[in-house]
Amino acid sequence: MISEPGTDDQRSPEREPGYEAPDPAVGYFRCCHERVPALVDAHFSLRGTISLHRHALGWDLLIAPVNFLLGIPNFLLRLLALALGLLRMQRASSALWRMNLGFTTSVQRTLRKHLEDDLLALPAFDGNDQKSRARRVSIAAEDALQSYLHARNAVADLTAGTIALLVGFVVFQQFTPGSVSTSAAIAQAAEKRAAIQDFMLGDTLGALYYTAFPPEVTGVTLLTTYLFVGVVIAFLTALAGLLHDPLQSALGIHRRRLHRLLDVIEARATASAGGDYRPRSFFLARFYDLVDWVKGWLSL
Repeated sequence: MISEPGTDDQRSPEREPGYEAPDPAVGYFRCCHERVPALVDAHFSLRGTISLHRHALGWDLLIAPVNFLLGIPNFLLRLLALALGLLRMQRASSALWRMNLGFTTSVQRTLRKHLEDDLLALPAFDGNDQKSRARRVSIAAEDALQSYLHARNAVADLTAGTIALLVGFVVFQQFTPGSVSTSAAIAQAAEKRAAIQDFMLGDTLGALYYTAFPPEVTGVTLLTTYLFVGVVIAFLTALAGLLHDPLQSALGIHRRRLHRLLDVIEARATASAGGDYRPRSFFLARFYDLVDWVKGWLSL
């Protein structure tokens, strides 16, 4: 016998025993994941990254050398944060992880606004309940967004270091993965050229002699060269996204990284605790820097 509409036998899902209403946050983050392809196409394609890096022309180029020189201190802070985390000193570890030495660039501010507006759609929240959720999402996203932007800087450092590596192979036939090793190679070449020109028996014999017995590099030459190379590489770093953004977009790296970012934010927004966003690229770039420092100082 078919029950009449509205009788107790016709139950809505909400009245079933054990029924749990769907979490609105789950649907919200599903929509965020669906926005990832559009955001990547808009800001990390060739045209998009050109538009994004227009903001680097100006103040960013002036502060780039400072941020570049603070790469190693920032890496040491992250290592200390990891060590404190292993010792179960989570509060101190989290504080160090959030700390970043250096200046925020215009490119970082612009990209962060795109992430908040176009990916998380925070300005679209309306009503008291939604505004409360927006605040919760914003708080959960704070550290993750900062880590994401720092990871982009690390990728830019890797790109600039790779350019230095290629220059070293082509010009000096040496392994020069960054500013220190490249500076050492240039300083050695400059000192050798000056010594050959001053050799009393002529340039040909001078070249043979100083190939066998390379001249010592003075501190002034090394420091001057390092400052020059550091500034050049810092400028390359500020604009490196023009190279690595379209490549990472084509390989799907940007999409995977943004999906991972959203997963971390969702975990922190919907639970009392969640994982941290700690991209491997940051540690890879800083390890690359350490190799550069060791290679540079050993070659002197």
